[in-house]
Amino acid sequence: LLKILSGSKLRGGKLLEVTTASAGDSTSNPILFKADNMRLGTLFKLSGRSITKGSVMTITTGDGSALTCTSASECGTLLKVDGNHQTDGSLVKILATQMTNGAALKIKGGKENGVLLDVETMTTKALQGVVRIRANNLRTGHALNIEANGLTSGSAVKVKGSSALGENGNLVLIDGQYATEGTLLKIDAEKMENGV
Repeated sequence: LLKILSGSKLRGGKLLEVTTASAGDSTSNPILFKADNMRLGTLFKLSGRSITKGSVMTITTGDGSALTCTSASECGTLLKVDGNHQTDGSLVKILATQMTNGAALKIKGGKENGVLLDVETMTTKALQGVVRIRANNLRTGHALNIEANGLTSGSAVKVKGSSALGENGNLVLIDGQYATEGTLLKIDAEKMENGV
């Protein structure tokens, strides 16, 4: 219904610009794509096949710093994926099967007491794990690698429980019941002179 074409000389200009001066409210949608009857295909697609160091999409607040949190779980967001009524599928999926360098997801930032990745669940039963890493084809290397070379008095890993832990509970469980060789837990402290 609408097609916009540009030549190869476009540099700082724009093919489409939408601006609003409204402060908006919780129901505002200056731009709305709606396809409630759609079953297959892709509603909104961005393609940037020749991109090298740029970005196919950038969401920015510029020099603004107005985002706030009213509680640990109620914060303003730059990107929100709302799938509260979904019971199956994936809300966000990243495909990077040919990647050999770089990272499929990279988070950089943080200041004192800042949290870069916060996972919260309301369930009381999680047999598959709230966070699950599957690397069943891995033969060498590490499924999880934590580096904290500047650490002095803190902890690279902290596991905290409470008095609710029962007789059959475990704060840390290493399951090697089918292992016939190797070491289930190895601590390498070859150059330690003090400490335990």
